[in-house]
Parts: sequence; C-alpha cells; structure tokens
Amino acid sequence: MNVKAKTVAPGIVLVGMLSLGAGTAAAGGHTWDVNELFSNADGTIQFIELREGNGTPNEVNTQGKVMSSDAKNFTITVGPLEAPTSNKHFLIATASFAALDGAPTPDMIIPAGVLPMFFDTGGDSVDYSTWDTLTFGAGVLPTDGINSLNADLTTGMNSPTNYADESGSVDASPAAACPNTCGDVNGGGGPVDLNDFATFATCFGIDPSTSTACACSDLNEDGTINLNDFATFAGLFGESSTTSIPNCSD
Repeated sequence: MNVKAKTVAPGIVLVGMLSLGAGTAAAGGHTWDVNELFSNADGTIQFIELREGNGTPNEVNTQGKVMSSDAKNFTITVGPLEAPTSNKHFLIATASFAALDGAPTPDMIIPAGVLPMFFDTGGDSVDYSTWDTLTFGAGVLPTDGINSLNADLTTGMNSPTNYADESGSVDASPAAACPNTCGDVNGGGGPVDLNDFATFATCFGIDPSTSTACACSDLNEDGTINLNDFATFAGLFGESSTTSIPNCSD
C-alpha cells in the first residue's frame, strides 16, 4: 500500500505559528508595575497598588505571580483578570485597610501570615514577581496614615484604585490623644463636673479617635467608650484628678 504524505503549504504553517504566538501574548501578566505603597506606623494597615504600565490589553494572568519584600512573600491568587488590562490598577491590601471609610474594595487581601508589616516601613524593596521592584530607604515611606509613596519616590495623599476603577482615600492616622487629667473630658480644668459629663455623654458609644474630647472619655484606653468608662468617670465626679489616662482607677 502506498501512503502519500499530505503537504501543508508554508503559508499555513506560518499563520499557525503567528496565531500561537498571539495566544501566548494574550496570556501575559508581566507588565504590571508597583505603583503606590501605603502603611501606617505599625504596619497593620498597608496597601500595594499595581498598575499595568505598557498600555497592553491582555496582561490578564496575575494569578500565580509572587509579591515579595526583603523578608516576606505571598502568591497572588486572583486572576485571570477580565481584559482589557491597559493602564488598569490592581489593589492588594490588608483586611484592616478594607475596613476603613473611603477604602475602595481591594482586588486581593494580603494574607494574615505575612502581617503585620509585609513591607518594612523603615526601608524595603517591594517586588512583583521579579518584573518590577520599588525600593525605598529609611525615612522615605510616609507612616502618618494619610500620605503614600509613589513609584517615582514622591509622596502625597493616598489614592488607592482597584481593578474596577474605584478610587478613594483613607485616614489611618493615629487616634487622638488625651492631654488632660482623668475625668477632665472638656479640658476645662478643676473638679470633674456636669460640663465634663455632658461631653462624656456625647462621646458615649462612639469611636474615641473622633476627637480629643472622646479620647479623654475612653478612660481605660480600650478603644471603646462604654459602661466601664462611665463607672470610672462616676468615681471621679467632683474630684480634681492628678493622674492621666489610662491610670484613672489607680
């Protein structure tokens, strides 16, 4: 039996190879840059904003890429993304960041196992799967809870943006501190009186970081203004305390 080999035109082979190459390009994920870093002072609230930097529409495969700092790393588990990716942002952040007012929804939460301080606020290199690295030295990264570090090492108001193009800004600045003695909620000095009580009542049940007066109402500094604080306040009523929070019951 004679078997004839089928001849394939060279043009068809070339077209097939080009098609395969185009498909491979469509599965990219290497043109993402580390665009913005944010952290509070203790590294419990952080975000990393990536940005597709080449205007390429098919850089969808972020999954499996590794984010690393000098001491820690984790694998991105989100992807493939929906095309086009051109100049889009990808937001990776801590769960504590996601809970803040004004925070856009992160595209991925930083795993708890690499926290706190995935990247060191005192200087570090944050790397996206060896494709791009943002390195900063001591004193360069803002830690005031308001400002962030950009890719060109300039700083400014944090402006996180996610893949859905939702942008925002957060306030993770330290809570207000109370400069007054125990029970002197309104800072008027003298014995704890009805003016202090009126201010305490206004702050009851709300976040102590809202104002200095509310910080002075959180008499045990446990982050809430509740009946425990009221019991301490009642014990101070009419007295002129010489102690400071949180030693109000001493």
